[in-house]
Amino acid sequence: MVDFLEMEQNLSKIQKNKKTVIIGASGGIGRELALQLASTTQELVLHGLSQEKLDSLKDEISEISSIENANEFIDYPKVTDISYKFTPSFFTENENDSSKNLLLEHIKTADTLCVCYGPFLQKSLHQMTQSEWLEISTLVFALPGFLTSLALPHMMEHKFGRILLFGGT
Repeated sequence: MVDFLEMEQNLSKIQKNKKTVIIGASGGIGRELALQLASTTQELVLHGLSQEKLDSLKDEISEISSIENANEFIDYPKVTDISYKFTPSFFTENENDSSKNLLLEHIKTADTLCVCYGPFLQKSLHQMTQSEWLEISTLVFALPGFLTSLALPHMMEHKFGRILLFGGT
């Protein structure tokens, strides 16, 4: 029989002092993951499109952390937020965007990578254009694959890593 409480406690111990990067943290599944993982990770890197939503999430994490740690001084998590919009040109343009570069550097040193990002286009299939198909497939399939490729070397070197991929439609 599987003891889920024991598994959760073990995960909590494993995650301490690790870096978690969440792509798409400003809403939905990514936001909920950030709130859940905030108490079990040393460093939390939050990506989102809306700086306002990221600021709100950081404030909520700070409140939760201070309440949970009221009886003992624990200085975690360190929270970094990066607002950046992924587009298909992410793969072809060699832009010198500091937000993009910072995000990629964090991914390369992540112990846990959560990709909760996928564009949503509500449209009948017969109305989709060639460029819409290309954009959707690039961001839903190629982007998580590429980000995983960036994170894996560090995880393999440290013999530890977690990757969670949630897709869009």
